[in-house]
Amino acid sequence: MISSRSTTSLVRSALASACLILALVMPGISRAQSAGEWYQQAFEFSLKGDADKAIEAYRRAIELQPDWAEAHHGLATLYFEAKSGVQAIAHLRKAEALYGRRADDKAKKNLAIARKNLDKAYRLLNLGPEDFDALTPSPPEIQWQATGTGFLIGPAGYLLTSLHAVKDADRIRVRFPRDKVVSAEIVRSFVVYDAALLKLKDASAVPPRVLSFGDSSRLRPGDPVYAVDPARSGTPPYRGSLQTVNAVEDNDSIFAIVLPWERDPGGAPVFNESGEVVGMAFSKAFMEKNFSALEAEKAGTDFALKASYLAGVLPEISGPDRKTRKPGEEPRPADPAKNTGTFLEDAWQNLVSIETLPKEGPGK
Repeated sequence: MISSRSTTSLVRSALASACLILALVMPGISRAQSAGEWYQQAFEFSLKGDADKAIEAYRRAIELQPDWAEAHHGLATLYFEAKSGVQAIAHLRKAEALYGRRADDKAKKNLAIARKNLDKAYRLLNLGPEDFDALTPSPPEIQWQATGTGFLIGPAGYLLTSLHAVKDADRIRVRFPRDKVVSAEIVRSFVVYDAALLKLKDASAVPPRVLSFGDSSRLRPGDPVYAVDPARSGTPPYRGSLQTVNAVEDNDSIFAIVLPWERDPGGAPVFNESGEVVGMAFSKAFMEKNFSALEAEKAGTDFALKASYLAGVLPEISGPDRKTRKPGEEPRPADPAKNTGTFLEDAWQNLVSIETLPKEGPGK
């Protein structure tokens, strides 16, 4: 075996090189929209013998779905053929760990293959598992940043969020509560209200039960409103009340609410008693910067952009007269406070974390 210090230097140098390679975008690769499409491209490039493009496509698939064992395995095979043994071992180890979490026959078969490949790679490089265990190496990953909260509305894959969460992004993806990750793109932006309309690049990710807009014009001071914490599944919804119907003079698109948020509410949906979206909350920083003249009637007041405005932004998303429910879907519960379980599940499945790659960051 080579010395521990030499091994450490070898592994670190190889992984650092992989980080640099990861930032490249190979010419000739079409812009796939989902991890599955990138994986299919990688497979096709492999069949054609175009290893460089296949490697790049596998990386893109892993970027969108980091727990895809087969993608790590395929990438490891290409690295090994390219004589990039350290990168091959790193991805084989990842594939081995991911296969081991599954119980299906395919995973069991592939796990055995991955372990044989690992043994061969260790022997050829004169390395051992302990060399990697000491460094706890992992395949290089693009550093995505969690920048905000958003929510899906309707069945077509549209979602709303705060503009500041995405305006400086080179690429955007959304993370669902159970860690499914899907790419998204900006459709429209509204600087005045710090709002952005996004669309998923893979509409099949839309949950079976979708959120719909309610009629915000029916709300009156004192009416109950609700919110859900996207980070705390199963916890009761926050209950608050509408404070002011028109919070800004000469502007009928913003109302004031009182809700016991535990984190900055920017981009989060506000619900009425029927479980419908009646507004999107502004971030506290945006309100302080752009609406400093607002006089909150009491501490804890927040502000939200009304559904009446948001519905106009989405002409293909129906408003209060035509609910955006899928065929055969039952009406949602009448009161989130009385039907907490169903309401929470519906709301929670449609809440997403916004993640971005900044324009000046890796992967541009």
